[in-house]
Amino acid sequence: SVGIVYFLVLGRFVLPQVDSQQERDDQATLIDLYQISSDYHIGKISEKSKIIGKKLDSIQLWDLYKLHLIILKESDDLLYAPWRHTVFSHGQLIVLSGPTEGFLQFSKDYQISVLDVEKEPLAEELKRFGYAEVIIPPNSSLKGRSLKEISFRKKFGVEPIQLHSDKGAICCDFSDEKFGAGDVL
Repeated sequence: SVGIVYFLVLGRFVLPQVDSQQERDDQATLIDLYQISSDYHIGKISEKSKIIGKKLDSIQLWDLYKLHLIILKESDDLLYAPWRHTVFSHGQLIVLSGPTEGFLQFSKDYQISVLDVEKEPLAEELKRFGYAEVIIPPNSSLKGRSLKEISFRKKFGVEPIQLHSDKGAICCDFSDEKFGAGDVL
């Protein structure tokens, strides 16, 4: 933990600097390599929405719509990569990544108001969002455990998009899949 504090406090002085163009190039490489949708959508949960009172893992966001919940905003609170047991309520704003068709169908099915990404102040948060590639090392404590068992979203504040393992690529709900050495998130 001392090492983490060290890099949080002094990292900008001791680590190599990466310019913003290099960061954009790295993100584009990951998007191309893993064929990730770079489309973002913002919606508002209306008072008549069928999603009110439901938990994230009960709406099949990944399987039916190919969408990932990136940010949930309630009042002034922002929740990044909300936990699977997060309950939706009236007035929340949601930021999703994935195909436009999936977002429009999801909005229709659950009566979500579609907001203009260009005009919504919450879109500024997307500038802080990025993709990362994580490889499970052979001696990892994550080996043999699933996203659910780890409470991955809650613990790390990260939305897993894909899992690549010896079984192949899984792009939807892989919450129950056990991690193995060499798996890539």
